Amino acid sequence: MRARKAGATCSRAGSSSPTSAARRTCTRRTRRCARRSSTTASGSSTSPKEEVIKRIVDGFQQMAAYAKPAGVTVLIESHGDFTNSPDLKTIIEGVGSPAFALLWDAHHTFVAGGEAPAETYKQLGRYMRHTHLKDSKPEGNDHRYVLTGTGVVPVKEQVRVLATNGYKGFYCYEWEKKWHPEIEEPEVAFPHYVKVMTQYLDEAGVKA
Repeated sequence: MRARKAGATCSRAGSSSPTSAARRTCTRRTRRCARRSSTTASGSSTSPKEEVIKRIVDGFQQMAAYAKPAGVTVLIESHGDFTNSPDLKTIIEGVGSPAFALLWDAHHTFVAGGEAPAETYKQLGRYMRHTHLKDSKPEGNDHRYVLTGTGVVPVKEQVRVLATNGYKGFYCYEWEKKWHPEIEEPEVAFPHYVKVMTQYLDEAGVKA
């Protein structure tokens, strides 16, 4: 009876009790009905990822609207679950505000997103307002942050791509000693970055 009310019918095979095949048919139809009801109840057939992105866009639209009159730009960082250009582009263009742009963490789009610097810039360059630069090398199932120029991240190429395309922002060094106590001390890492970055910028035609 409950199955009929849900829109499913059970075939009978010459007796008052459904056969095993009829029971399976009834179960399958009831499940399909339940799935349709669930979709209708939610009012959407979008995927969980699409729903999350929609909520992110809605939230950033509110933030950008609040920030714009004050001359403030809200930035989304390429980090965590959002390290590939298509997803970031969907969010940025979905927000659609001059008060919303990208902080390009170039390490994560390369290591986690698997994108070459030129590829990322081609898709997202016009939205880049700030950068986080750092180097790393594989260690076990993860990467270990290392001194700039001693790992596998193409920091020099990232700088060249930014410079040759007219980027005017900061080339910011991010050294997460607090979260990764095993890496070099800041007193070692920062002077090294200055030395190496001065060379990279000079070769890219940027006055340090």
